[in-house]
Amino acid sequence: MTKSATGRTVFSTGLFLYAAGLVVAFVGGPGVYWPSTGADCAFDWFFFPWVYVHLHDMSSFWTDAPIEHASIAISGWVNPLFLLAVFSIVVGKTQQLTKVLRIVILIFLPFSWVVFVTRHIYPREGYFLWSIGMLLTLFSVELGLQGSPLVFRVSHRL
Repeated sequence: MTKSATGRTVFSTGLFLYAAGLVVAFVGGPGVYWPSTGADCAFDWFFFPWVYVHLHDMSSFWTDAPIEHASIAISGWVNPLFLLAVFSIVVGKTQQLTKVLRIVILIFLPFSWVVFVTRHIYPREGYFLWSIGMLLTLFSVELGLQGSPLVFRVSHRL
């Protein structure tokens, strides 16, 4: 298998694991009444700041439980940033953006653990599939690829 094929395989496997992590049980524990999927958590955590501020006010967002609220807000941005990074990898023209997004996502990932602790929940299999899938996808270039795994070639002929 060539380096390019290995990179594509790692990229595709990572995306598959990421998607699988979104549809299986993501969290469990006494703070969860039914098994929430990764998509449930992604949606809830992304929209949490806006819903909270709508129901309360901005000052209570920072005074009631600031570490928990900030952690939920930061965790909610992992999926949109990851999808932007995937797009950047696929296009292959913005390697600097890909590197920056990779670092930001790696910094944001531990914030979900703060959410787990403060909400009295624990990660389940979906969380690990989701995390491993993101890491494989983001680092597929370093795991065997010279360029981008799925660069779209555009012909400029008229």
